[in-house]
Amino acid sequence: VYPPCRKGVFTPSGFDGSDLVRSAGEVDAKLELEFVHGYARDCHANNLFYIKAKPPSEDGASEAGQRDDWSEDTEIVYCAAGLGVVYDKRTNNQRFFRGHTDDVKCLTVSRAKDLCASGQLGREPTAIVWDPYTCISLKVLTHPRGTRGVAAVGFDRDAATLATVGMDNNHTIFIWDWRLGACLHQLRGHADVPPKVYGVVFDWVGEDPAAFLTYGVNHIKFWKKVVSTADAKKKKNDSSYVEESGKFGPVCKKHAVVSAAYLPSGRVLTGTPEGSIAVWSASGPRRITRVVRAHAAGPSVARVDGPPTHHGVRCLRLRADGETLLSAGADGHVIAWDVKDGDLKE
Repeated sequence: VYPPCRKGVFTPSGFDGSDLVRSAGEVDAKLELEFVHGYARDCHANNLFYIKAKPPSEDGASEAGQRDDWSEDTEIVYCAAGLGVVYDKRTNNQRFFRGHTDDVKCLTVSRAKDLCASGQLGREPTAIVWDPYTCISLKVLTHPRGTRGVAAVGFDRDAATLATVGMDNNHTIFIWDWRLGACLHQLRGHADVPPKVYGVVFDWVGEDPAAFLTYGVNHIKFWKKVVSTADAKKKKNDSSYVEESGKFGPVCKKHAVVSAAYLPSGRVLTGTPEGSIAVWSASGPRRITRVVRAHAAGPSVARVDGPPTHHGVRCLRLRADGETLLSAGADGHVIAWDVKDGDLKE
């Protein structure tokens, strides 16, 4: 009896059952991944980075594609489906990180551009720190059941600490000593139906290396690590984080924040879906002081939770000289901005 049929199914005349035995066995051929042509454009924060060029080994043999010229960074890293992909644009070759078991939803690199971290979906989702040169996992950070997925990841300036943001209803922020695999803090990030937090960014250039911000739909939050006076006198390491929600008005209406970057002056710049860059105050109550038109909004897209929106300014990145900011927009343009005076110069 064949279950999908209402009546019995009879064996065809002349049927040779040996074919069934043969088809049930393991096939001789195997699939091998050669090249990934896709790109995970559904990630909410930037997930495309250069990695630092690795010099040849001491014996003179080049690594990672057998390159003989390491004078410039030619390799980029990004994610697609459940993979981390390292692509050498010079040789048109790829390497793959295969440590994830479900779709990767976020990816970042360290300030030195020699470490990667990526987060995935799952019943007990993981964030994994991995080596982009060997594509070997360095540490797997497992999140509690109910987190649903990892929405955002970010290294601090020394790559000693990793922050991850969960896809639970509180968008819980986990602060990790990733080398020990220890979660140091859990913070309530933003109470709303996920995904409402798009990214997490540490301050790599300011006075407080522990400071970071989270951003997303109609909000931005600034987080600072605080050690109580009593604990400081006792030389304890006990500490907690305090948050400050940024104020959008009266300069502009509340909007989704789609990218963010710190300046050495303490100011923060954020991207808007309409293609503008918002400049936030460096001290006092954090609020928008002005808005600078930068890019076209780009094509209309549907937000995950339904409303139509635009990608606008998808990426903001301060260059290593600390004087130039790069903005990348959904209009397909990249603009270099002068920020050497601690502010965005129009």
